[in-house]
Amino acid sequence: MKIEQVSFSMKVVYFYLILRGLSIPTGAGNIINLRRNFAAAYFVQHKNCVLDIEGINSFLVAFATECALRCAQHESCLSFNIGVKRRKDSGSVPCKILPATALTAMQKLKESKNFHHWSIFDPCSSFPCRNGGTCVRDHRLSGLFRCACRVGYEGEHCQDNVPLGSFGNPGISCKDIAERKSYPLGDGKYWIKPTGSEQFSVYCDMTTDGGGWTLIKRFIFSPALINAKEGEFTRSNDYSSISNYSNNFLFATRHAVRKLREDINFHQLRWYCHKKTKGSVFHVLTKNNSAGHKVLKYFLQSVKVHAEACDSFIKLPDDNSTLSRNCQKWGHNGTATEVNQWGYFNNKGPMNSYRNVTVWINGGKAFSLNPPSIYWCDDQAGMSSLTEGDTWELYCR
Repeated sequence: MKIEQVSFSMKVVYFYLILRGLSIPTGAGNIINLRRNFAAAYFVQHKNCVLDIEGINSFLVAFATECALRCAQHESCLSFNIGVKRRKDSGSVPCKILPATALTAMQKLKESKNFHHWSIFDPCSSFPCRNGGTCVRDHRLSGLFRCACRVGYEGEHCQDNVPLGSFGNPGISCKDIAERKSYPLGDGKYWIKPTGSEQFSVYCDMTTDGGGWTLIKRFIFSPALINAKEGEFTRSNDYSSISNYSNNFLFATRHAVRKLREDINFHQLRWYCHKKTKGSVFHVLTKNNSAGHKVLKYFLQSVKVHAEACDSFIKLPDDNSTLSRNCQKWGHNGTATEVNQWGYFNNKGPMNSYRNVTVWINGGKAFSLNPPSIYWCDDQAGMSSLTEGDTWELYCR
């Protein structure tokens, strides 16, 4: 039993009761086996007071602790009245367990020379949880409660901010994180939780063109890929696979990227590639307008609706490609080439966001990543043109 003195308008005493599989003797000398294996509660004493409400049950007990244990074992019990004077025949005192506390039924709390009143202490009555946290009563804990914090807060009382984009406070997307931050962010790993999805980590480019880019795929060529076979590459329809963006053998399919668009509502795509030997860099992003949105529709919804190339994208400062300067010569519609279109007439299937994205047939230029055989970056060269570290990337925002 733990006792602590606290000053109120009347004397208040706390005591803590824990019971494990005990039996309690009654005033009549009988033994009652308690129905639960564990009971715990803190009670506050209002000396020389009685809570004058209808009770749950009445007993004769030897001590106040026995009455408290009776209350702790009953799910509806929140307080009890216990007599002051002992009976001459048995030495017991009356115990009445009640369904309310002195706090919730204060108007029924009256002075009494014959009783003391004890109410279960409510640790949440002082609203200890901050920033919208919910107080959860738990008498097993030393503080008698815990705070269930809202997303974005942590700590015993939800007093600490959790950084946006961390595991404990994921954003919807990299763009969402960038827009809600009031200070500059660096490129790197962040946590996101798209609508209807579990949270997972992604790589965010927070610097290029204002940042907010979620990396869908990063492919870095290595000698180990020279003898790779088609069957070694995995295509995933689950967009959370972009968490493994640097796995050269794993690609998020068109279906996965389309579903990602539905859940994070992105409006732009961005393609980047770099070949070291030639020094070529192709780096463009689609415009956030109707022309740019048609490009997304072409790659993610229907390849039957061709998207015009020129005026639908923006060249990034590091782009030095011949391909980006000749957008009017892109495409093949099945009957003619150089038709000012993204893609290629037979560019269908789950990999069309990587393969034959832009093709200038007569100029021998393209952006196309289709392992294990096609690695084009402002060229249509074979494997001999590759160097370890050559890179292809796809982002969304």
